[in-house]
Amino acid sequence: MTTPKAILVALDRVAPLMLPERSLWIDVNATLAIPVTITEFRQAIGRLESSRHILSIRDQLDDTLKYALTDLGLAALLRS
Repeated sequence: MTTPKAILVALDRVAPLMLPERSLWIDVNATLAIPVTITEFRQAIGRLESSRHILSIRDQLDDTLKYALTDLGLAALLRS
């Protein structure tokens, strides 16, 4: 499984809730055979955000990034 697909799967598991960045990274690394670094993870996140498969929001209370799966991301996941 690729990192972007693991991200989509992890977000699909908690949909419609949002997942904090650290929790998402831990979940993705638990899914992958070879864990990814935070840099590799953030690169994959950036690609998914630019393709509008995921949405990120910064929580004003605790200043953490949280992610959610978009309808376009769910469609991409179902196609793969």
